[in-house]
Amino acid sequence: MIEDTIAEAGDISLCKAKLIADALKETYDIIERSQGEEI
Repeated sequence: MIEDTIAEAGDISLCKAKLIADALKETYDIIERSQGEEI
């Protein structure tokens, strides 16, 4: 899971890593949806 990788790389708790992973996924989804659209 991406949160495990974030937790190991950043030496932070898995709980914080999960929040970061969720935020990254949300950001990625927004970018993906905006592909091809005028910004």
